[in-house]
Amino acid sequence: MGVWTVEGAFLGCSGLTSITIPASVTEIDSSAFAYCKGIESIRVDSQNPIFYSKGDCIIDKTSGSLVLGCQNSVVPLDVREIGVSAFLGCVGLTQMTIPASVTSIGDRAFEDCNGLTSITIPSSVTSIGDRAFAGCNGLTSITIPSSVTSIGSAAFRNCNSLVDINYSGTKAQWNSIQKGSYWNYNTGDYIIHCTDGDMAKN
Repeated sequence: MGVWTVEGAFLGCSGLTSITIPASVTEIDSSAFAYCKGIESIRVDSQNPIFYSKGDCIIDKTSGSLVLGCQNSVVPLDVREIGVSAFLGCVGLTQMTIPASVTSIGDRAFEDCNGLTSITIPSSVTSIGDRAFAGCNGLTSITIPSSVTSIGSAAFRNCNSLVDINYSGTKAQWNSIQKGSYWNYNTGDYIIHCTDGDMAKN
């Protein structure tokens, strides 16, 4: 059995445009393909016992975690979580629809996705991980559901173009969300639009 566990094994391979995971690979490090900005397609051999591919994504069969995505990814409806570093440094990613099957967004999931301008998080999501959207300096707006109970440390750090956070709950609900340290460090002067009025960045 082959194992791709080397941290950052293909880190920053800008010339890499496609990935095919053979049946022998049973483990992939979360940062193995980080900052490979040119990846356009992802496939997994149908005989692989651990992973499968769908919508240009690699998904863990047991956990339902999206292990790796690329700029053309369409997240399948059976994905339960966006895994750690799944889209880390995917600068070609410009839009993303997260399906209602997803309950959590992992640490560094969309970090440094500079081309991402807006994203809607479905009401199934309860947690946003550390640095999940850090460095997304093209991000101008995000929709966060009232189902979210925690936002990780530096989750939106350096999202300096952020102007709108659309929140589907009340001001009191927003204030009750557990927020990690520096979750909004160096962000734009955004407005939080709640169901009972707006709040300025604080």
